[in-house]
Amino acid sequence: MKYKNLAKGNKIYNYVEFFDDEEYYYEIDACFNQDANVIISPGGMSVVFEDRVLHTNITPASIFPFAKRLQEAQLVYLLQVLQDSGYEGKFLTLDEINSEVWLDEDFY
Repeated sequence: MKYKNLAKGNKIYNYVEFFDDEEYYYEIDACFNQDANVIISPGGMSVVFEDRVLHTNITPASIFPFAKRLQEAQLVYLLQVLQDSGYEGKFLTLDEINSEVWLDEDFY
């Protein structure tokens, strides 16, 4: 796994990317007052902390509908959308994630 660098303002973030013909997946090392990873896939964007996950309503596929792979400027844009939203979303505990209760549409 090879890390790349992403510049947003005066900050540099390390990230890895995985993609194929159908989908992309990015994991960006970030720090929001504590260590976290921002996960980006076509279907959603989440912030993973050590003990919980913030699942947002940001859907990259709706913002970049024809993208099979995101460019660095698009990743920076999504990080800005996340910041501008005030990190709005639903926190899930590790137990909720492991039990897959979050897959139930009534959970939200």
